[in-house]
Amino acid sequence: MRVLFAVPRSLNPKQMYREYPLGVGFLGTILEQHGHEVRILDQNAEGLDDDSLLEQVAAYRPDAVGFSVITPNYPIARKQIRALKERHPEIRVLAGGVHASLFPEDLIADGADVVVRGEGEPAIADLADRLAGGAGLGGLSGLVFRDPTMIAQWPWRGRARPWRGLRGWGRSLGVSGGWWVGLPRFFGVAATRQAVVTRRAAASRHSSA
Repeated sequence: MRVLFAVPRSLNPKQMYREYPLGVGFLGTILEQHGHEVRILDQNAEGLDDDSLLEQVAAYRPDAVGFSVITPNYPIARKQIRALKERHPEIRVLAGGVHASLFPEDLIADGADVVVRGEGEPAIADLADRLAGGAGLGGLSGLVFRDPTMIAQWPWRGRARPWRGLRGWGRSLGVSGGWWVGLPRFFGVAATRQAVVTRRAAASRHSSA
């Protein structure tokens, strides 16, 4: 299955961060390891306008688009989800992130097909596999979805340890570069995982000094 992860811009310019999108980077690497094709569109990093998502969708032709939704970017995500479903009703729209986890019914009302509550790493591979195979979503923990006339909710999964067991560099995960962290373009999640481990080790040494 071909998946495009979208990180909408923040409505408040002061809350736009040009950093590697760590959350969707983890999810993208997991999906690649399960045989899916993944790209990331980070509107904050690229400085793209709000219509850029539809342009990328037309060029990439994904089977699903996953939105990373936090409260500062929710108004933009809502607008993009509605435009996407109006233009491409056949594409499955997924939503995750803090805002989506707290208000999943709002995202469903906006047009999202599935909301992943909490950390998405435990659920994303099974979710993508079922969507690709046309199977139902019942029993997958942490999901909220319309099935077909009611909103179904399954219990939240526990905390994930996303950097454990990840393999490879995930170099193809970018639509374009531009992140400010000291990573080469399209460097992928493994480098970010190492950065997290390194920072934690440094912090541990500092605290014990």
